[in-house]
Amino acid sequence: MPKTNLVFFKELDGSVPLLDWLDELAKENQQAYASCIARIRMLKELGHELRRPHADYVTDGIYELRARKGTVQYRILYFFHGQNIAVLAHGLTKEDALPRADIERATRRKALFEAAPERHTSVKEITPMTKKTSDAMQIIEDLTKKHGLQEEADAAYINAVVAHLIYNARTEAGLSQQELGDMIGSTQPTISRLEDADYDGHSLSILRRIAVALKKRISISLLDDKPEKEAA
Repeated sequence: MPKTNLVFFKELDGSVPLLDWLDELAKENQQAYASCIARIRMLKELGHELRRPHADYVTDGIYELRARKGTVQYRILYFFHGQNIAVLAHGLTKEDALPRADIERATRRKALFEAAPERHTSVKEITPMTKKTSDAMQIIEDLTKKHGLQEEADAAYINAVVAHLIYNARTEAGLSQQELGDMIGSTQPTISRLEDADYDGHSLSILRRIAVALKKRISISLLDDKPEKEAA
């Protein structure tokens, strides 16, 4: 499955709503920032295949990425353009239902983007020595480095991916959390924690027990710390 290309929506005045929101979030709550970046990375990897609990369909072609810290929920609204482009519209925090005003704002931005994609695609210069780019992940990586949050962002992504793998394997097997817990000699609350994208207590031993119970195997790789273009 080809990776999804991510771009930031840009207003006509040059402002980039989600990028500005992420910049402020990195200053206010580093853990929440890392969790949101992890969801964005998962969107790039899985595209249309990304589902609950990490993403959900809202309405009228608008989707949301979902993260939570305590009682505060973080949402990033986005939409797809063409086959493999996801446009990141804006972010928000909430404690209740998604505000109608934010849905309408995202819907308006979707219509503007569809009418003039180039005018509403953010393009940034990462360094004076590099070409400008519209790749949202490159821009996010630069923002993450600026705030010194690479380690936090990488850890959050690993936690989110592991939780996603466990959730998918369990639901594909048609099992409830209680049933999987019984199969590995554990409990429903334990499985619920393991499927929480922000849980950081995953261990190889528990993952192995889950894999055996679901007739799966675990594969682990250590990759060179190089950009994909260089490693190819």
